Amino acid sequence: MNHSNNIGIVRKIKEDEFDLWLAFPQSLDDKEIFKRVDRDKKWIKKDKVPIDHFFVFEKDKQFFGKICLSGFENRWNYLATPIIKDCDDVKMIAKDLYQLAVKEWKQYKLSYLETYLSKDDKHFEILKESIQEVGFIEIQQFYEFQKYLKNQIYQEKDEILEFVKGNVFGLPKIKKLYEQSRKQSLLYTGHPNPPDVDDEFEIIVRITNIDFIVALKDKEPIGFSSIGLRGCDTGGIGYICVLPQFRGNGYGKIIHRESLNALSKKGAKEYRGSTNIENYPMINIFKSNGCKKENERFAYRYEFSYI
Repeated sequence: MNHSNNIGIVRKIKEDEFDLWLAFPQSLDDKEIFKRVDRDKKWIKKDKVPIDHFFVFEKDKQFFGKICLSGFENRWNYLATPIIKDCDDVKMIAKDLYQLAVKEWKQYKLSYLETYLSKDDKHFEILKESIQEVGFIEIQQFYEFQKYLKNQIYQEKDEILEFVKGNVFGLPKIKKLYEQSRKQSLLYTGHPNPPDVDDEFEIIVRITNIDFIVALKDKEPIGFSSIGLRGCDTGGIGYICVLPQFRGNGYGKIIHRESLNALSKKGAKEYRGSTNIENYPMINIFKSNGCKKENERFAYRYEFSYI
């Protein structure tokens, strides 16, 4: 698929080549990032990262920018933030990449496409203008938190809750817990049009590779968390919940703390998490467990019309 414009060509690379940009550490400078992009796209395969294809903007055979799309066959309708080199045409390149991504996704008859922008993203203001002009609507704003992890970061023992691994508890049971938790959680996270339950749980499973921690009180499940590594040493929590009838007892803090411990044991050197700016209970959990607010993140949605 080629898309011509007055600066060059946006092209879809061969189907057997994939991108690894999500694993790039922030410490890399632009020169090193683009060197790795050129190198990695030659050998990264589909079974190594959950990305199906990406688009590259080139001019005179030089790399100017790219945008990644996740796998439609798994209903993961997510669009990554573009990476664009410094030049005089950043906005035009951004709009071209967003428009091309929307065009690609539309053929799969999905209802919506979501993406995020962070205030730390390069060309943030330009990307924000571009994505709104293409037709994306801002639906949520998040605070992003960070914590550096060390081995055995918490020495204290918790006698209130017991924890079991998700593969012991069973994925169908975890999904039922998620459904119960999600209905009440949305009351304070402020999501205007919540995604389908099956789609959202499938995303959680894929992000964490079915790595769940289930919290038990008196042998009964009261909540869970899903954890996973992003790249080599950054830990993340895909979802954390406490069932509505058990909230207000400090269990969320305990589950989050246990999740940080588990990530540390997996080799994570830092933890990054985010929550809606109106989700005050989760913000307090972050702060209670030593996480520091680092950034603001914005969620956007493109609603497809097939009329």
